[in-house]
Amino acid sequence: DDTYQPMYSLHFQMPRISGFMCDLNPARSGAVYCERGPDSYIVTFMNVPVYSSSGQYPPENNHTFQMELFFDGAIRLTWQSLYATNAVVGLSAGLGVAPDFETEDFTGLEDCNGGYSGDCHSADINEDWRISLDELLLVVQLYSVGEYHCDEGTDDGYAPGSGARDCSPHDSDYAPADWQITIRELLRLIQLYNAGGYRPDDASEDGFSVVM
Repeated sequence: DDTYQPMYSLHFQMPRISGFMCDLNPARSGAVYCERGPDSYIVTFMNVPVYSSSGQYPPENNHTFQMELFFDGAIRLTWQSLYATNAVVGLSAGLGVAPDFETEDFTGLEDCNGGYSGDCHSADINEDWRISLDELLLVVQLYSVGEYHCDEGTDDGYAPGSGARDCSPHDSDYAPADWQITIRELLRLIQLYNAGGYRPDDASEDGFSVVM
């Protein structure tokens, strides 16, 4: 439907998934992508601003979030950047507002840095579930030399060249784990970097998948 007011009473009027229900304006800028993955349908809002009656759209007025509908029935909502302070998120069966429904103000919740269970990628030194450029360049060094080893004195626990191998191989070294990072393995990390976020995924080859 064309509902744009961020009101939970409207949200519950019909079956829906509200990723970030407010007056978003993709006609102004940004994009909305819909795709079918191997195990889910994915809808991504990328840098979409909220409507401004004044016609002023500052750079920070953008919203990037994603809705994933897995074929096993699971639904995941992920938010990367938000600007509007009033919106509705969640699921609705279309049966109206439940008598015991309670709202939650997300601005009062503690930041959980991704909220994923499991270990972060070896390249993710600050463990924020994102690969920064500096973190990526450290792995580029390991790739450029041709081999690497364990080194507790470095930020990520690894160093280029030969040496001790008494720790777990780097997560970018997986096909196979042979203490050498190939161009294919490096390109995988670049994919995680370009995505802006990642999450654990036991079903993937390297144990991770991208999050928009």
